[in-house]
Amino acid sequence: TSLSYDSLNYFTRVELMKISSDIPFLPSITAGYTTIGYYFNPFTTHITYAKNNSESASPSNEIPIGLSPQLDQLAYGYQVIFNSLIDTEKESITLGLKWDFKTNMAIKFDFSIIDCVLPISNQSDTFRSKSERVNLMQVGLEWVF
Repeated sequence: TSLSYDSLNYFTRVELMKISSDIPFLPSITAGYTTIGYYFNPFTTHITYAKNNSESASPSNEIPIGLSPQLDQLAYGYQVIFNSLIDTEKESITLGLKWDFKTNMAIKFDFSIIDCVLPISNQSDTFRSKSERVNLMQVGLEWVF
């Protein structure tokens, strides 16, 4: 779902997304962003807030253990897959500037502050999470031909 407004001077956009699956080891994802910007020829500025969450299903004990070595191996593999899934969260704020220095050509500068939850594994294949803040600077050349 998205909503957009654009005038000669200002613009705003909002987009929301939800993805879910019946496959047990695929996470459900909820994401969205909102951005507000201002045009002042030949420049465009914007500030964008984005958020992304994924939630994994809890494993159900569907494979019996102790009946045969083959089923035990299958159950172990099943549990390894579910133990490797971790819920994630990411939020970011981005400040951007675009300079249209020539017809159909622009240079873009974006600076993002990203707060995220990162999975960490130890030697026993168990996972936990750690909050981390990352700064990202991007520079790009955009052209239409």
